[in-house]
Amino acid sequence: MARIVSEDIFDKEPTQRVEKYPYDEWTDGKPRVFVRGVDFDAEVKPEHFGIVVRRGFARRGFRARVSVLSDREIAIQAIDDTP
Repeated sequence: MARIVSEDIFDKEPTQRVEKYPYDEWTDGKPRVFVRGVDFDAEVKPEHFGIVVRRGFARRGFRARVSVLSDREIAIQAIDDTP
């Protein structure tokens, strides 16, 4: 069950998000092929990794072009839509 705390908990500085992947490097527009178990966790399906990358790119103002190549590989490219 959730515990009750004082409202001053909201006065604390928010924690900085620690990214698991180098999205800033990947948003250079170059297409990349990622391999399961090498470039991302072996337990994660390429389709799910694509969703994670799409969200990471969206936080930076990019779209992701994604193509699942096999059950081990996925191709991803950042697309910048800013005029």
